[in-house]
Amino acid sequence: MYTFLNPFNSHNASVTPCHTENLFMATSIPRITARVDVDTQNLLTKAAAIAGISSINSFVLSAAIEKHSKLLNANKHLDLAKLMTYF
Repeated sequence: MYTFLNPFNSHNASVTPCHTENLFMATSIPRITARVDVDTQNLLTKAAAIAGISSINSFVLSAAIEKHSKLLNANKHLDLAKLMTYF
């Protein structure tokens, strides 16, 4: 069994060798898959390179986490604005 560290959260990936096909099989790791056209793949590849990120998957994950933070911050500001209208 091999363990890989995930830089984005505290969950580590464990994989075990698959003896029947000489492949590694991931255990209990969620996966997100997206099909994109060639133009979108090229756009994401260029954007990842500009950002200094080595893979499209890492770039998309990073962008999603950043968007999540922005949405949470925007929501906090809206909640504060609503509270201020009561005073």
